Amino acid sequence: HLEVIAIGKRIPYYLNRHVILLLGVHSVPDSVFINMQQSMLNDLNQMLIDPERAMDMVPRLSGSSSGTSGALMHMLHSGLDPRFDPFLLSCLHAIRSHHLMNLRKKTRIFVKKGAVLLGGIDETGKLPEDCVFVQISGYSRDGEVSGSDVVQRPLTGPVLVPKHHVMHPGDVRMLMAVDIPELHQHRNMIMFSQHGRRPEPHKMAGSDLDGDQF
Repeated sequence: HLEVIAIGKRIPYYLNRHVILLLGVHSVPDSVFINMQQSMLNDLNQMLIDPERAMDMVPRLSGSSSGTSGALMHMLHSGLDPRFDPFLLSCLHAIRSHHLMNLRKKTRIFVKKGAVLLGGIDETGKLPEDCVFVQISGYSRDGEVSGSDVVQRPLTGPVLVPKHHVMHPGDVRMLMAVDIPELHQHRNMIMFSQHGRRPEPHKMAGSDLDGDQF
């Protein structure tokens, strides 16, 4: 018997107080988080008056069910404008209020170039030590959001990989994302190298890749 408990999917990622404190331990200045918070507030405010910004933000934010998000996207694609449609405006107001409450109580700051992903091991052995393979739906090679769920090219370059959820400064690690053609079939996952004296996931809260998220 083969039982599937989860599949790889893109989940929006938010900073929280634990992550911010641990990144502060690693000398990340407070101005970085203040700028990210201000950018999120600007996007939430613009979402109420700009249909294009609303179409960009609604699929990327959590807090609403897939059915609700789908209905809102259908209304926006049909040409409805939140400035003139009271029902659409009230729905967007509810999403905005939800995120403002979490921002105030939990410091949940939306990370545009981020995602919560299942962790896996590179069975091919092609990934070098301290490297990962990441290919996310709707993200291009440089991490920009393309607005489409069609998988673009794998990410390349330095990536910050925290354990989800983080508890210790060592749970946040800077690794290098590389493109391995043999791993292109893996989507919406983060694949770790099997090389090195100690597995990289094990350095983050003793993760054993049995459904751990990063």
